[in-house]
Amino acid sequence: MSSRDVRHKGVPMSLTWLNLACLPDVGTISSASVVPVTADGKIVLAKLARGLEIPGGDVIVSDPDIEAAARREAWEETCIRLGPLVLIQLVRVEQNTPLAVVRHVVVYAGRVTSMPTFVQENESAGRVVVSPDEYIERVGFGHADDRRLLVTQAMAAVR
Repeated sequence: MSSRDVRHKGVPMSLTWLNLACLPDVGTISSASVVPVTADGKIVLAKLARGLEIPGGDVIVSDPDIEAAARREAWEETCIRLGPLVLIQLVRVEQNTPLAVVRHVVVYAGRVTSMPTFVQENESAGRVVVSPDEYIERVGFGHADDRRLLVTQAMAAVR
């Protein structure tokens, strides 16, 4: 279990990578993300106002489960469909603010099965397909070591 301080949307946060065996109660998981991997081993990213990111966001009441939230976010932000999803990470996110809000984020990996023409309907301005190295080195959120871990786990999960 390692921790790292980052800034996201201008808010200071501490990220703690947790053991998947310690999956908390589903009610404490507030967000779901996915590392979408194409057939040729590239990663699909959402073009958001804050930069390029893997698709992800809040679990909402209408989501039947957390995996459905990840699939919905992948569709809304990148207009992709995914095959089976594999849980690869659990992250505890604590905002370093007076309220000290704590959230749990799950990260899945999934093979992209369909990538129709992108249609902007939500916050994303488009999608970008990059090599794993480009994702590790160029994406702004978090730390390159964390992204390297996600890529390694995602590639192993979708084999």
